[in-house]
Amino acid sequence: MNRIIRIILIIVTLVCSAGIISSCSSSKKITGSKIKEMSANRLMREINANSFDFESLQAKVGIKVETEDNAFNLKGQLKMKKDSILWASITLPLGLEVARIKVTADSIFFINKSNKSYLAEQTKSFNYLQNINADINTIQSVFTGNIFLINKKSDNNVFIKDNKYNLLSEENITFINNKYKKNFTINKNIIIDPTLFRITKYEIINNEDSNYGLTIDYSNFIEIKGKYLPSIIKINISTEEKMYITITYSNISTNNNTQYNFSIPKKYERIKK
Repeated sequence: MNRIIRIILIIVTLVCSAGIISSCSSSKKITGSKIKEMSANRLMREINANSFDFESLQAKVGIKVETEDNAFNLKGQLKMKKDSILWASITLPLGLEVARIKVTADSIFFINKSNKSYLAEQTKSFNYLQNINADINTIQSVFTGNIFLINKKSDNNVFIKDNKYNLLSEENITFINNKYKKNFTINKNIIIDPTLFRITKYEIINNEDSNYGLTIDYSNFIEIKGKYLPSIIKINISTEEKMYITITYSNISTNNNTQYNFSIPKKYERIKK
């Protein structure tokens, strides 16, 4: 149980650092055809124009976590209010809630029901990377497949590979925590489907050590009111311990009057970050 909670907390930290179901909803298979060259600015405009837009979003989620020596499944609910709130409830397969998460524009709250503890911190306290602003919009973009962590001042280059656009950039990053400060360079490659202009993969690699990186794959796009949402997200985290996370959405609805119930019991002990 404690290992499950620790992994949930790792996912939350990573992401922070870094209506009615439409009756015409359908799964979209991405098909290829010969594509023409495009500038980085034009490509980013197309991506933004085709991003998944919503006022609120709600979905059931299936979560599969795999490490080098373990694998397990979780379930839950995800709710979001655009640019305002991300709320999640995490349960065991039998339905027992083990954790609840709420991220707002400036704060993050996490309840561990297994040991009656909680975390309450400002979101900026998780921003260990200078030059990268992991705000609520960034966090929601991770879960909707919208573009994030793009510095328009960087040299963004476009090339075509396997009949998809690749948006490549290099950026200098400074990592800071209480113990040390380190500068390093990362490569970011975003792979874009030329039909939907939706992101199918994010690749972030540390140039100094390729064993450290993050890959996010988006697939099985579902049409909801003329926009496309990935219903499967695969996250590959490479550090000293590799971790693979698969998130699957179902029962997706948008623009409902959604409640974001969250309260911390008085007897719970605060987690020291």
